[in-house]
Amino acid sequence: MQVLLDKMKHDSEWSKTSESYDPLTLMKLIKKTILSQTKEQYPFATIYKQEATLYLFSQQTMSNKQWYKRFNTEVDVGTAIGVTRQHQALLDHVASEKTSATTIIFPDLNNAKQVKVREQAEERYLAYVFLRQSGKQHNKLKTDVQNNFTTGDDRYPKNRQAVLHLLDKYSKLAIQPPPISEGTALAQRGGRGGGRGSEGCGRSQRPFDKEY
Repeated sequence: MQVLLDKMKHDSEWSKTSESYDPLTLMKLIKKTILSQTKEQYPFATIYKQEATLYLFSQQTMSNKQWYKRFNTEVDVGTAIGVTRQHQALLDHVASEKTSATTIIFPDLNNAKQVKVREQAEERYLAYVFLRQSGKQHNKLKTDVQNNFTTGDDRYPKNRQAVLHLLDKYSKLAIQPPPISEGTALAQRGGRGGGRGSEGCGRSQRPFDKEY
């Protein structure tokens, strides 16, 4: 994000970081910059702002690759300040998939399994958000996986990389541009009338239109 980038450029470590091309060094500076900015803010407001930024963010005109990169950046920034998306209902759901017992819940697992379930539940949630907030051209994909789940066939992608693969490969809808109003059309033609016969309009806007 541009705001974050501007703040990092004022740090004494920026020159070394930008010249190193080391993603780990860059991540360290990102975390340092974000944490230094959040110490003076009410922590609940900080988390709310970060979550609101993520949920109001959508693909719009970005390519799938750009969307994937920008979305992951938003997630990484949140992670750097301690944002987690591990909801009890999702933890229990993933935990129940790991065993044949239908009554298993997350607290029943040992520590090692709980760590894995936490990682998988959070990633699957982010994958869903990434898919849901993708462009309208992917509405067929969204509808199909939802209908499949309703009939007992869970085909929701389990991670963001799998979502990106589907966005690239799945059939897409053609998005029609919004209709042009009469006023907009008139403005695009260059003024009143817009026809060739209009004095000072049609011919004056076409300087290379010569008569022979």
